[in-house]
Amino acid sequence: MSSPARPDMDDLLQEMIAPATPSAADRARRRRLAASAATVGLGLVGVTSLTTSALFTDNDSVSGGGFTTGTVDVGLTAAETFLEVASMVPGDAAYQPLTVRNDGSLGYRYAVEKSFADTGDAALSGQLQLAVYSVVDEASCTADGVAGLQPLRAPAPVAADGPVLIGDRTTGGQAGDRLVVATDVDVLCFGLYLPPETDNTFQNASTTLGLTVWAEQSAHND
Repeated sequence: MSSPARPDMDDLLQEMIAPATPSAADRARRRRLAASAATVGLGLVGVTSLTTSALFTDNDSVSGGGFTTGTVDVGLTAAETFLEVASMVPGDAAYQPLTVRNDGSLGYRYAVEKSFADTGDAALSGQLQLAVYSVVDEASCTADGVAGLQPLRAPAPVAADGPVLIGDRTTGGQAGDRLVVATDVDVLCFGLYLPPETDNTFQNASTTLGLTVWAEQSAHND
């Protein structure tokens, strides 16, 4: 059997230097393959995009009831004759209750200040003694009811300490301030005493006494 003819070395070198130009049929086949590859590539991209956007979703919402602020509301309950005693004589004592109410929605602390004015030749506010107690209810505002209690204000002349009576109206917690939670009450008992040693200088003298309750929120207000 004869061996196939080997290509001439010169022919191989010529092919590498100047490759043969593909025929028209070869060029058309290559274009079809390239177009098919491009089409497949675009098809895969399209499938990926559709798969990513196909998500299960859901949503829900809720509406709140709104926001409101609280209230600090102090109320006072007292008898019509509160801080009124007529025809006192040396040695007399009188007890009168005052209920401090919390009519608001916030707890508060309060302080009490007093004012007074004298009528006549003698300053009765410097002689008449005033004490303040904390009692469980108005019915306990008696001599027996306060016996043995530690006073919020020990007996002292009405005029003593200027306007200060209970606590301190300065903002923030102060010594002597009273705390009252929302809807609760604090019952104070005021004791008034005319000392036995009161002399004739104070006959037909009078003084009037007024009170102011200053309340402020207790929350975030140390």
